[in-house]
Amino acid sequence: MILRITQNVRDKIKVKAPASEPALPPQLFLSEWYANLITIDRKSYFLFCEATTLYSVVKSSNRINDSVAFERLATDVLFDQFKSEGNLDIKIFEKLAESVTLLKTNNRRITASMNQKAVELQWSSEDGDQGFDDVNDLITGYLNYDSPREAFDKAAATVNPSVY
Repeated sequence: MILRITQNVRDKIKVKAPASEPALPPQLFLSEWYANLITIDRKSYFLFCEATTLYSVVKSSNRINDSVAFERLATDVLFDQFKSEGNLDIKIFEKLAESVTLLKTNNRRITASMNQKAVELQWSSEDGDQGFDDVNDLITGYLNYDSPREAFDKAAATVNPSVY
């Protein structure tokens, strides 16, 4: 699994991303995630975003101060998506989670969509809504106007376990 992390995340977990990327296999559904550190109501959260569908998960950043804890949180996020949303073969998760590679972000369209989600989450928290359930119902232009939840469901329906 590839985790592309922003500078804020690198600072929080005290890790340096490599300057050059190794040769990477082609991007598969759920194999590449982006992570950003966002602040909502003076609390810090990690915003994880799946690279192909922009499906996002928000998790508290409390007590996550090193790369080991961060990688454990990221694989837990991935497992939760397999369990609750994807109805996918658990062997795919095991294959993806056996190695985690931290890299710099490389797609500004994805990070821009994540920043848009962060702003919308801040606005919704000001309205008294403390939940993050609707983060995947927001329409994103990067997906040709599908919501991330719809894009995730479409991608999960077409997964071929033998490719992983």
